[in-house]
Amino acid sequence: MKPTKNKPASISSGCGLFPKSKSIVGKRRRPQEKPPFFVYLSGSIAKVGHSGEHLYWGLTEKQAFKKGVNADVVCFDPADREDDISSGESVVGRDLLMVLLADAVIVDARQRRGVGVGAEVIFADQMGTPSLPIIPAETHYNKMNAKILGREPFHFIHPFLKQFASDKQIYDDFDSAGKALSALMSSTSKWDRQLSNLTEQVKGCFRFYIKTQLTQDKVFHSCLESHPELNQRLNQVERALSVAKHKPLAAVPVIKPREQQLRMQKKTNRSAVMSLRNAV
Repeated sequence: MKPTKNKPASISSGCGLFPKSKSIVGKRRRPQEKPPFFVYLSGSIAKVGHSGEHLYWGLTEKQAFKKGVNADVVCFDPADREDDISSGESVVGRDLLMVLLADAVIVDARQRRGVGVGAEVIFADQMGTPSLPIIPAETHYNKMNAKILGREPFHFIHPFLKQFASDKQIYDDFDSAGKALSALMSSTSKWDRQLSNLTEQVKGCFRFYIKTQLTQDKVFHSCLESHPELNQRLNQVERALSVAKHKPLAAVPVIKPREQQLRMQKKTNRSAVMSLRNAV
């Protein structure tokens, strides 16, 4: 497979692996048909000024992955977007929201990756979204005889990629990751995420993206409109975002002035009776 270098190839369907006729504007699915599997594509995004050869999620990679899956899959591509990428809240909100809504995260770790990929992998683990990292042998994160910190050479696989991977498994190529996803699809019953683990920082980014960016982000908005089950997941997230930051304290009983006066009078009467008894 010839990898995509320097400039990622675009796909016509926006958020899916398939042409528009089958993905975004296709015929509505029949009731007996299973919903597609939603996958987030984690990896590097092309930036102006990068030197050397860089590998991205391009059309070649997506087709190889699709061949391995051999099923109806819709991909969330963080490089295919129309939100305000100059806003940190929008970028974090959109990317992590896709990780949360996805059935799995496929990590392109063929080369050294940035902070965002690591954040997505750990966030996926916290939320309960399986991740499948692609780390070919003898690449940056998978060295057979690595020499680190002056220790004896050993087989090094980046611990943060392996430990947070689904079943701690890594994959050599897109085809094998696709086949592993097929097995995962057959064993997954329904979407269930740990929404209680959302931090206030992430919730704030979600609110910002949903309220100010989602409508203009036609790629993802169209995907939501085309897939009711995906919209239902978003509704669950929105309900979690509406929960108060802190639970209200238990109500303190209010004592009215007249009741307080009677209590004080009874207390005074009891004290007077006790004084008389002691005197006798």
